[in-house]
Amino acid sequence: MPATARELESVQVLRQVWTQDYEEREGQLHWRDGPVRGAQETIVSPYDTDARLAQKRDTVWCGYQVHLTETCEEDLPEVIVQVKTTLAPRPDVKETLDVQRELAQSQLLPSEHVVDGGYLESEVLVQHPPGLRIIGPVPPDTSWQAQQGKGYDVAHFQLDWAAQTATCPQGQQSRSWRERPEREGQIQVSFAKATCQACPVRCDCTKAAHRELQLHPQEQWEALQRQRAWQQTGEFRHSYALRSGVEATISQAVRRLPLRQSRYRGMPKVQLQEVVTATALNCLRLYAYVTGVPRGSTWMSHLARLKRRREQEQTEQAAA
Repeated sequence: MPATARELESVQVLRQVWTQDYEEREGQLHWRDGPVRGAQETIVSPYDTDARLAQKRDTVWCGYQVHLTETCEEDLPEVIVQVKTTLAPRPDVKETLDVQRELAQSQLLPSEHVVDGGYLESEVLVQHPPGLRIIGPVPPDTSWQAQQGKGYDVAHFQLDWAAQTATCPQGQQSRSWRERPEREGQIQVSFAKATCQACPVRCDCTKAAHRELQLHPQEQWEALQRQRAWQQTGEFRHSYALRSGVEATISQAVRRLPLRQSRYRGMPKVQLQEVVTATALNCLRLYAYVTGVPRGSTWMSHLARLKRRREQEQTEQAAA
């Protein structure tokens, strides 16, 4: 093959597709048993090399993912102020800090940022722009001790960050404390095997030979605990209720405008379409606000309406 042909974009794409789908074994070509690249690098369409395959719960699609940021003033129309198109498999939480930095650069950073739980983790809680208050649920402790509600989860251990030791509920101190750079600086704390095996409450603490704790760095850990405690309060639930407005935005953009149907190929053109779509949605909302068009009510099933009517009748009878 001529050297100039090797540099053609189509040849480069063909080479990548070839290596991700085939491998050579004993001089013969075979289909690969598994993916050689991650989902964000794997080409799935010869017509759009930027499109990726992704799945969220039961929904599977090939394409991109769009992130929207809108205002949520009580007496003003919701206006989309930011549109960000990314690779479909990229986790939402990896976009949170970039979204906030872009808002700050555009002088649109709010005092409060209401986000879905998928956009929030301990790193975001400590690295967000100064002066910004984040409202959103952080992931819960998924260990079996925390889920069962009767075991000793990490919250039962006393952590001495300065001395780099942990003390279990039975008063035993940890044997080792080491950072794990390969896991974004997480800390692994281990207790002695002999100590754990002789413990009278071992069954409530660990199912392994000895107990190990996986901790975030101190600043992230403390921010995570504060956020988990706050999200159990009524103040948090009241503040977080505003986030439901973005579901209406997505619904309106999908039903009235082509938010999920791209007419173009390639991420730059798809990003442009999403920006135009958001602009059109803003125009619709501003027109409705100026002309006094009332907002549509949330759809309710027949059974739910019947239940509400029954409750109203009971209230009226009680009042009479």
